[in-house]
Amino acid sequence: MSQAPTNWVFMGSDTIALPALESLYKNPHLSLKAVFTQPDRPQGRGKKLQENAIKTWAKERNLPIFQPEKLGKEERSWLQENQIQWALVMAYGQYIPSKFLATPNFGVHNLHSSLLPAYRGASPIETAIAMGDARTGTTLMKVIPEMDAGPMLDKEELTIEPTDTGLSLRDKIAQSCVPLVERNIDSIITGQATHQDQDPQQVTYARKLLKEDGWLDFNLPASTLQARTRAFSSWPGSFCNYKETRLKVGECSFDNETPSETPGTVVGLRDAGLAVSTQEGTLIIHELQRPGGKMLPVKEFLKGFPIPEGNLLQGKENLPLVSKEPFGRDFPATT
Repeated sequence: MSQAPTNWVFMGSDTIALPALESLYKNPHLSLKAVFTQPDRPQGRGKKLQENAIKTWAKERNLPIFQPEKLGKEERSWLQENQIQWALVMAYGQYIPSKFLATPNFGVHNLHSSLLPAYRGASPIETAIAMGDARTGTTLMKVIPEMDAGPMLDKEELTIEPTDTGLSLRDKIAQSCVPLVERNIDSIITGQATHQDQDPQQVTYARKLLKEDGWLDFNLPASTLQARTRAFSSWPGSFCNYKETRLKVGECSFDNETPSETPGTVVGLRDAGLAVSTQEGTLIIHELQRPGGKMLPVKEFLKGFPIPEGNLLQGKENLPLVSKEPFGRDFPATT
């Protein structure tokens, strides 16, 4: 390894990248020259412009920050002028042109939050939980113009616990990136990294989540519904209708006993929850919230909002989360 530190840049816009970024920033063989991140976006009720966590991190360290709406010749020229040798990407949220990718002589690598070639695309973490997967992880790969299709350098695998939510698994993914980049950085900056092509037969795509994904579809197995409530707990949440009222559904469990009633029918109280029939098994809802109210344990919720046994909770058919082909920009209009 050469004694002079390798000049590099980071490209990302989400807190999930902070552990890996901090680890590499402390590496004496690397010299972080700038951070590329998304432009400040309006957020909250007041729609005030807010910077993301990556920009805040870079400002605290007095690093140059680039926030272009689109990467172009100006940014590529800066890479050349500053002799940038490598770039790392995670959750950047923007297309990287091929000319930009070709500029650093050690290439551009990406940390993708799945075990590629499964779940290329926008929501691999939540999708892995919602699909009932037992394992997931992070893949370190070389970036090419095709989305998440580059050759793979290494992976870090994780177990998805039965209690994991989208948020808890994001935290585990974030931490898993640290050993992944630390054990591979030497081979990258010495030009000795070897990559493996993805198997095209195993490729799947995970699309961007929609608000409609929060609907509970009682024609699915109870285990699937429980997994979706965990996956979507932060957004879009999970919900159904009781008569004319939208109910937000919190923590759930399930058992494998399948009631004879129509899916969505309330079949009583069980294990401190509201038991609801599904296509396969029983969903047990432990927390509910009505509009303007707080998320409450079911027994407390039912004191002020009774849902008698035999009544029907109404959901909607769920859209597919995974495809063998990329989802179109206008999904679900094309389905």
